[in-house]
Amino acid sequence: MEKFDRKKFDLETEQGTIIRGVIYTEKPSFNYTELLKLKDKNEEIKKLKILRNKLCLELRINKQDILIDEVNYKLWTSRRIILRHKQEIKSRNLIPAIIESSKDKEELEIEIEYL
Repeated sequence: MEKFDRKKFDLETEQGTIIRGVIYTEKPSFNYTELLKLKDKNEEIKKLKILRNKLCLELRINKQDILIDEVNYKLWTSRRIILRHKQEIKSRNLIPAIIESSKDKEELEIEIEYL
């Protein structure tokens, strides 16, 4: 069984869940995971790599502090970076959020707070 892939910026709660920041390129809605399956994986990852490089450069964030989720096509980062840069992120028509998820390989999203 694959185990949970902990990121260096993950915050662990007393309940054993993980809190981290996320940057969506589009707001998740009903059937979001189904819609993701219709997208061209290589194209989406390429777009995310360009976006990540731009954000790191413009917001002066270390590249290892923003990671690409190649399954769900979003960027992972720390809660602190999301809170610090939420206006700049929103001004680029991106959706900043704080996510609490389970600590297993599925990383089930328990709570999402859009900022």
